[in-house]
Amino acid sequence: MPFVVGTAGHIDHGKTRLVRILTGQDTDRLAEEKARGISIDLGFAHLDLADGTQVGIIDVPGHERFIRNMVAGVHGIDLVLMVVAADDGVMPQTEEHFQILETLGVEAAIFVISKTDLVAAQRIAEVEEEIEMLVEGTALQGAPVLGVSCLSGDGIEALVGRLSEDLAAIHKVAPRGYFRLPIDRVFSIHGHGRVITGTALSGEVAIGDEVFIAPGGETYRVRGIQVHDQAVEKAGSGQRVAINLAGSDKAKVERGDIACDPRIARLSQRFDVELELGNALADGLKNYQRVRLHIGTAERHAKVIVLGGDAVMPPSSSRFCQIVSDTPVHVMRGDGFIIRDETARKTLGGGRILDPWAAKHRRADAAVIGRLEVIGRGDPLEIIERCLDDAPALAMTGLDIARFLNVGEADAVDMLGRISTIDETIINDLSWYATEKNRAARIASIAATLGAYHAEQPLEPGMGLEELRQKSAAGAAVIEAKLFRTVIDGEVSRGALVVTGGGVALAAHRPKLDDDQAQAAEIVLKRLRDQPLAPPSLSDILATENIAAGVGKAVVKTLERQALVIRLGPDMLFAGEAMEAARAQLDHHFTGNAEISAAEFRDILATTRKFALALLEHFDKTGVTVRLGDIRKSGKR
Repeated sequence: MPFVVGTAGHIDHGKTRLVRILTGQDTDRLAEEKARGISIDLGFAHLDLADGTQVGIIDVPGHERFIRNMVAGVHGIDLVLMVVAADDGVMPQTEEHFQILETLGVEAAIFVISKTDLVAAQRIAEVEEEIEMLVEGTALQGAPVLGVSCLSGDGIEALVGRLSEDLAAIHKVAPRGYFRLPIDRVFSIHGHGRVITGTALSGEVAIGDEVFIAPGGETYRVRGIQVHDQAVEKAGSGQRVAINLAGSDKAKVERGDIACDPRIARLSQRFDVELELGNALADGLKNYQRVRLHIGTAERHAKVIVLGGDAVMPPSSSRFCQIVSDTPVHVMRGDGFIIRDETARKTLGGGRILDPWAAKHRRADAAVIGRLEVIGRGDPLEIIERCLDDAPALAMTGLDIARFLNVGEADAVDMLGRISTIDETIINDLSWYATEKNRAARIASIAATLGAYHAEQPLEPGMGLEELRQKSAAGAAVIEAKLFRTVIDGEVSRGALVVTGGGVALAAHRPKLDDDQAQAAEIVLKRLRDQPLAPPSLSDILATENIAAGVGKAVVKTLERQALVIRLGPDMLFAGEAMEAARAQLDHHFTGNAEISAAEFRDILATTRKFALALLEHFDKTGVTVRLGDIRKSGKR
């Protein structure tokens, strides 16, 4: 199992020199670093231990001005070598580096007292006491403390031995999610193109695979991979990896980006977190306070929304918060982060991502806090059930769940199969999962939407399916169309809904005219029946009978749906029985004749040419007749 070890500590305490003694490699690669004798940026080396363990080493700068670089280097490390110079002892950057490591959850450390050749034994004992005070009450309390001299070599062999022992004792399980690599270095090699490096957080990548660069949006093919300066076919979680990319050389790729499997190429600017606040802010963290967000190798400007309770988060406290980044960032559940003040002078705190793609919340919404309690501290099955209970679009796919849990899709599907309250719907070979609770809530919303529609439009037989899909979302996400249809079909089978020519309706709904509308309907029908084959226009009926246009429109639509009237034009209606009579006359004519003209049909009906032509055109459309020039033949022949 490969490991990544990071250094930490105050400037000029000997981190880079210690790495050089351990590995024989100089991590100060910049000309400015060599000229000034201090580390400015991240440095990288590797060490092969006697037992065959491969160790990637990240050397971080110690100067307070380069904390952003330090934070970019310590994500994903398994063990930290916390270097404290014997002459200086614990210094401000020792404390800030330690706070950052503790916040990010680093659980293994070796404290290295460097420059022991410069001081007496009593001073070393004093520094040991300072270290004990620093770690008291933390997860790193009791971590080993070793003295070394890079000048004489004293203690180096013991340090390597202890490093081997401590790494062997770490129970490390490779994350089963998709490949992710926060990029900490980008450069080009003549003849090979762009190369990115970083510590792989999860998954594997192989030559020929595609990787998505977030947030830039470009997809590249993996041309080559190196681990510890050796070419390999694949690499993955826990390794320092260099990847040669094949693709556009013009697209911007930089430190802070993430190379990932295209299946998890989803960005976010709003995510829910559990935040541990330190004591750097005497007045606490205010709601909507601006901060610098460090996550992976990225640094972003952001604001913090304090959820629940008071709008100010007191020093040395823990709260659920929502972070809103100014620009998109690739984050996943479980990612650690650090926040610093907007001027980048002090570290404020940090924590873990709980929901990487959170919705906008009301700050004091108790339901939000309840949900975060579950997804932050529950077991995976509880988290899945709660996510599906709250799924805004009713259902999620196995890949959706895998993305949220930061696991592989097969693992997510296996867990889904163990939850009895979840049902599966397969559409076009894609499985959608929903809980009974969420489905019941959406069905209730559909019924309420239809009920309101029937109350407003009592004459309509039903609501259009797409309109119902959109309006029944009621502030949640709209259900995918094919999935929505399966919900409707299920309710139709259950007898709760019916599908009509006008859309979808509650099973109990019956279009009904009120008294005024019923009276208007009788009048319209009487006027049409009084002159069946030369009926008055609709506008004439409404005007002479003093029927309001809105009432008339609603009445006629209802009569049309019941086939009591047939519309042949915007203002031309025939009573249904008049149409049947006209068709009967036409059928009788064709029993002894092969064709008919408009004039002949006019004379048979004893009407005008206008109405005869309108009727024939209607019969053409419905297949009763077939027009050939100026004549018609029977559509039955």
